[in-house]
Amino acid sequence: VQEDRLAPTVQSLFQRLGVKDANSEQNRPAINHFMSELLQTLGQENNGQSLPEAIDAARSQLANGTQSTRLDALQSELDTLKGSLGNSDLNLDQLLYAFKQTLPQGPREGVGQLLNASA
Repeated sequence: VQEDRLAPTVQSLFQRLGVKDANSEQNRPAINHFMSELLQTLGQENNGQSLPEAIDAARSQLANGTQSTRLDALQSELDTLKGSLGNSDLNLDQLLYAFKQTLPQGPREGVGQLLNASA
């Protein structure tokens, strides 16, 4: 079941990354798909870490060129998403950094709530 609209936190995340029409009918399914892949990958990578720690670990793997096959797969998902959005400037490190900025301090707010729902 596709959502009628993106969660406001996801919309603002992609707007911050330069995607003006993140919630358009064309972009919404691609962004929803990517975000579920992102959350799943971070969940698999986290080894009991909090989400911000998992994001930091993923960013450090990217910086060191030591990313796991899951992060490689996520990178190709992002490449597909960039094709759909027509945004060639997007990179995984930027996206992870911006995503971390959207995280609430409490576990039941914003994206934290999204994560609990999809976990």
